[in-house]
Amino acid sequence: MILSIILTVLGIGGLIFFHELGHFAAARATGFRVLCFSIGFGPKLFSWTRGDTQYRLSAIPLGGYVMVDGGVGEEEPGEDDEFPVSAPDDPKRYENRPVWGRLAYILAGPLTNWVGAIVLAIIAFMIGLPAPVADKALVGDIEPGSPAAKAELKPMDQIVRIGERDVTSWESMIAALGGTAAKEQKVLIIRDGASLALTITPDGQEGGQGKLGIYPHTEHGEGLSLGAAIVTGTVYTVEQSKSYVPKLLTLLVGKGDGKLMGIPGIARVVYKQAEAGAAEFLMILFMLSMSLAFFNLLPIPALDGGRLLFLVIGLFTGGKIPPKVEAAIHLAGFILVFGLIIFVSIRDVIGMFF
Repeated sequence: MILSIILTVLGIGGLIFFHELGHFAAARATGFRVLCFSIGFGPKLFSWTRGDTQYRLSAIPLGGYVMVDGGVGEEEPGEDDEFPVSAPDDPKRYENRPVWGRLAYILAGPLTNWVGAIVLAIIAFMIGLPAPVADKALVGDIEPGSPAAKAELKPMDQIVRIGERDVTSWESMIAALGGTAAKEQKVLIIRDGASLALTITPDGQEGGQGKLGIYPHTEHGEGLSLGAAIVTGTVYTVEQSKSYVPKLLTLLVGKGDGKLMGIPGIARVVYKQAEAGAAEFLMILFMLSMSLAFFNLLPIPALDGGRLLFLVIGLFTGGKIPPKVEAAIHLAGFILVFGLIIFVSIRDVIGMFF
């Protein structure tokens, strides 16, 4: 248990660290003056300075940031006096760096997470990924409070029919749940060699894909060689990438099949997968790394995608957006994003106890 908790903290913290490290490395490589590299937000717990850069660990572990000289909207309120003021024409200031350098700096964080996802997938494929039993729909874990839990479905139950549709594999079970959301279903299972009929009303938007709140019972497959894992992991990441932005957009507007999770919810899932095994742990980190990469590319102020949007607008307007206006917009975006994180985190905690 203690090891799983440690792995959970290191896993989530590591994804954030490498995201910010990507920004930091790109800034240094392209000639920016980096004033601050922080893990976490808010009051600093401790810091040290080397060269032009202050390295710090801050009190609120919900992210991090890299502050470059002249970076619009990156300064934290009340902390400007900690850093030296440079001349407007200083070549190391953000606005004086070439466009390609600013573009590299903005995209480096998401790109680092995306490349990190490939590495995680490669290692997971080398270990051997768990997969549902080929010719059965065997129940594994069951979500508390889910339709399956309410109907008293149990681990190792075999689902053989949903409504009028036979079920012969996990994939066929998912297909049989199509169009069943919010509609009562007769579900035939086999438990300890005996047939048993249950009545379950799947979750989901009415008439859409039904969800029982169960996970498949899995068996570990054989690991791949390094060469095969590199090819498979890379192809898998590229294929998964095609669906991430649409998924995130539908989740943000409340129309997705899943739901946004806060820090407690994410930590709970990572902890559960850490207990399940190395490959499971790596694949949940893969999903989080992908989510972090693509979420940050959304054109929302304060995120990397928002900064990219202002960079593009600046190119077409000749940089006519006043820095104070852009900074205010990024601050508003930060407050909204941070508020969303707090809201879903509170919801996660409430859901764990009620």
